[in-house]
Amino acid sequence: MRLLHTSCLVLALMLLAACNATLLGAPQTQEEVDRALESQRREDELAQATALKHLSSMDLGLANIPTAQAYLDKLISRIQNAGPQPARFVKVVIRPKLGYNAATTPSGIIVVDIGWLKTMDTEAELAALLSHEYGHIVLDHLKTKNQVGTAVHVVTTAAAVYAQSKGINNDWALGLFGEGWSSLLKTSWSREQEYEADAFALDLTQKLGYAYVASMRAFLDRIQSIEKSIKPAPSDAPSGAAQSKNAMGVMDEHPPIEERIMRLQKIMEGQVRKRPAPQGIDGWRIVRNAPAFKQEEKEVLLANQMLDATIAGRKAEQAQLKKQLEALPRPFKTSATLTMLASVEPQSARRTTYLQQAIAAPDTSFLSYRLLAILQRDSLKQYETANNTLLEGLDRFDAPHQFWPDVMSFHRTTAEMIYAIPENQRETSLSLYATKLKLMLVQLQAKCLLKPDVSEACNWAALNEQQKREAVAAQKTRETQMSNKLADKLKLK
Repeated sequence: MRLLHTSCLVLALMLLAACNATLLGAPQTQEEVDRALESQRREDELAQATALKHLSSMDLGLANIPTAQAYLDKLISRIQNAGPQPARFVKVVIRPKLGYNAATTPSGIIVVDIGWLKTMDTEAELAALLSHEYGHIVLDHLKTKNQVGTAVHVVTTAAAVYAQSKGINNDWALGLFGEGWSSLLKTSWSREQEYEADAFALDLTQKLGYAYVASMRAFLDRIQSIEKSIKPAPSDAPSGAAQSKNAMGVMDEHPPIEERIMRLQKIMEGQVRKRPAPQGIDGWRIVRNAPAFKQEEKEVLLANQMLDATIAGRKAEQAQLKKQLEALPRPFKTSATLTMLASVEPQSARRTTYLQQAIAAPDTSFLSYRLLAILQRDSLKQYETANNTLLEGLDRFDAPHQFWPDVMSFHRTTAEMIYAIPENQRETSLSLYATKLKLMLVQLQAKCLLKPDVSEACNWAALNEQQKREAVAAQKTRETQMSNKLADKLKLK
């Protein structure tokens, strides 16, 4: 009887386990396993496509340099094949800035500044940089990083207040106050993760046949030389301030380069030295020195330098860069050039043509849509068309909530412009559209409550100009009161 009772208990437990497995959705057959893997693959592909759209929406978009892109695609493929299998997804894209930043998104997008590409002397050194970033992906360091979806332009309340007080043109608010690139490129790996990525890259570059000195050591030496070239902190700055910033001006949590070099040296000491494989003609030098690359690179950099000059209000530099862009061979190779030339073009018809061509290009950014919408609304008085243009831009880049504050500001201004038209001159359909815009504003502001990263900016965007002036004045009053209280406390001490 006891044996029978025990057998029944075991059978019951087995049935319960099987039932739980089924309830939990654990795959029972190879077909179910394959379906689960296919579902995960599709989710990964969607995340990768979304990440690329988000990155492309920033500033003037990613750099469109086909000769360099084709080369980078081949090099990263070789790195993947030399690493652990199955290979992890990775895509290298070029950020059109003369900085020295490289960053990796959770979905496997490696962003490299064009400054790195201009600086790198050899393929071995470039392979070291990409292998290091690929190491962060393979070693799952990215699980602790924020999603790239949060790394997009958000006009904060503080930024908007500053813009209003300085009289800055709101057309460029996204480029001026965007936190996208700085959020993505901020170095937030732990020291141990950096050491692990270095060791991973050392192993990969060795497998690819690159010498240690020509690859990893050259890569780290270059970082060290760049860090030393950064201007020291002012004499009244806190101790160590110069070392706490990287080339982009954000906080740097990387371990000292000397320590990274020393650790790799120790790894090398414990290995049997292998003769590097003969590399022959350096592929990267061929690409970097090719006339096609130099022409494409020049156009991309000129357009982005003009954007920086426009944002900073450097009129003389802006005019000089405009002349250089206009002197480039036609047709232009990038939408960035078309967008920047449109931004200073006085004739509405020609400006419209530039922006429509920019939007039709595969490398356009959200800024092209924004400038076209402003033109349609302010110069052509095409209110409904203008708002539709802005919404089309949001749909294209699949990043709606990060741009809600900007869209709210645009809708609010459009409605105000319509209501400013005398009633006896305003068509009924236009009045109804203005009412629709106000309803859209209320709906967007309600949605913003669920998005903490943009809720404050949405609240600011919902204010009209008078309310903004009052908010700025109130903020100044609060700051003055706090300063006075602090001064009184210090006097008492």
